[in-house]
Amino acid sequence: MTVLCDFQTIIGDVGQPIPVAGPGAEVPLGHPDGFNTGGRIAGGPASGEVGGDTAFLIYSVRGMVGTAQVFVNDSDEFNGIITPSSGTGWSTQLIALAGFRLNDGNNRIILRNVTDAFTIKDLICYYHQSS
Repeated sequence: MTVLCDFQTIIGDVGQPIPVAGPGAEVPLGHPDGFNTGGRIAGGPASGEVGGDTAFLIYSVRGMVGTAQVFVNDSDEFNGIITPSSGTGWSTQLIALAGFRLNDGNNRIILRNVTDAFTIKDLICYYHQSS
């Protein structure tokens, strides 16, 4: 079976300002309707975040002194942490996640426990897809 890689841009080159969000507060990223990963290869929990079932989020942040937890599709388990960036320049970061964490359709990304205001841009989700 041929496997392709596809991607969806969630936030483009115009950055989204992120406010501080304490316990219980959520900050949605991108469009309120989410982003579509139709046809993605899901795999399963046994494959984890290795092999052909994985996906990843790539993004750039600026002005991040603290941290923020990243959650996909209302999961109670966070998928990664946005970490501090240096200075006033943009810092590119990446979070790997298992393909089964994405829906075969619309997905949402939210931030929780945002300890510092910052700006995020160029947030893109790459995922494996059947041909």
